[in-house]
Amino acid sequence: AMVSIIITLLGVYSSITLDTERRQKEVAVRKVNGAGIRHIIWLFARLYIALLVVTAIISFPLVYMVLQWWKQIYTVFFNCGCWFWTGIFLSVAMVTALTIWFRIMRIARINLVESIKNE
Repeated sequence: AMVSIIITLLGVYSSITLDTERRQKEVAVRKVNGAGIRHIIWLFARLYIALLVVTAIISFPLVYMVLQWWKQIYTVFFNCGCWFWTGIFLSVAMVTALTIWFRIMRIARINLVESIKNE
């Protein structure tokens, strides 16, 4: 499970890195027009929050159904409760949020001239 989580977080990190690098010019133009760091953070975070919520809405019922099916196969099964899955979701969401926060803060503090000159 830990390997899967690490691979997922590396995928999220590479995705946000590619997204922020691709949108550097947009961020620079928004900063010139007066957007603050909070607006830039919300610009990127809105997409990733929506992805997290949609993924959770789709995956939680599927995981629940698979675990119910799996529970019927075995006589001894780990009986996890709602708080167990909530804890897993919150821990993965927090680590993902910290990863995204790091990349967004880095892109929000870019030098405008260097960003536009590189394009």
